[in-house]
Amino acid sequence: MLSLKPVLAPKHGKYGEHPHHSYDEWPGDGPLVVLLHGGYWRYDRMHLTPFAAYLARQGFSVLLPGFRRSGGAGGYPETFDDVARIVDELPAGRPYVLAGHCSGGHLALWCAARGLLPAGSRWHATRLPDAVLALAQRRRRPGDRRGGDQRAGDLIVCVLLLDPLTAE
Repeated sequence: MLSLKPVLAPKHGKYGEHPHHSYDEWPGDGPLVVLLHGGYWRYDRMHLTPFAAYLARQGFSVLLPGFRRSGGAGGYPETFDDVARIVDELPAGRPYVLAGHCSGGHLALWCAARGLLPAGSRWHATRLPDAVLALAQRRRRPGDRRGGDQRAGDLIVCVLLLDPLTAE
């Protein structure tokens, strides 16, 4: 994805005062995908704009937010505050899929599990995504002594969050 040229989103906005509190949006009537970028300390959301534009062409409505990243204005707890704020401010009643690439995938999985946090936690939530998708590169570099094969591949984790009793 890093080799693709960024795509300009049709809509841009801010969700807070910090310069990283901004988002790109591909509005539509289809299901909403909140897409969290990777590159935790190095890249901003621009490297995911081609994927966001692709999802929009497939009929999805896509929100691609920026957030404070480690190594600058973010890290713990700021990055978690930002991601929680992004999903907490989505319109009530609108179902959504939370997806992320690389470290954004880790954040998506964390955010989807916020209901497991103690009720007193500032990040506890009862409104959770309908599904979560974590996309991450897993790669072993030549000379890495940890074992495994040297082929690059995608590790994809998809979890549907359904009520096990009602299957809804």
